[in-house]
Amino acid sequence: LRCAARHLLPDGLLVIEAFVPDPRRYDTDGHRIELRHLDDTGLHLVLSQHQPTQQAIEVIHVLAGPNGLHRYQVQLNYAWPLELDLMATLAGLELLERTGGWDNQPYDTATVDHVTIYHKPVVHPRLG
Repeated sequence: LRCAARHLLPDGLLVIEAFVPDPRRYDTDGHRIELRHLDDTGLHLVLSQHQPTQQAIEVIHVLAGPNGLHRYQVQLNYAWPLELDLMATLAGLELLERTGGWDNQPYDTATVDHVTIYHKPVVHPRLG
């Protein structure tokens, strides 16, 4: 956020789209297995390991189909929306708006993705 803030002009906006972390998606050991696709053409299986103390999720996508078996690994590190607000404040940005998506859904306890807009205030030199 600090790097983005440095590139913004005064009165500029920074828009972030992100997911809202949901530890309830994982079992007590932090695992999750999700079958995303299964039919005659192939399979897409997602294996996840949540590490809450590191705010990290290791994800492995397994794809099987006519072109063989493929495995893709992704490491996600996440921040809660309030942590993003703190990082933005430390970078000199102000929270302008947060919604539950691009269609201006409310940001509430049911929100899974958020769109947050930060503003870089205009700094006026001291007069006198």
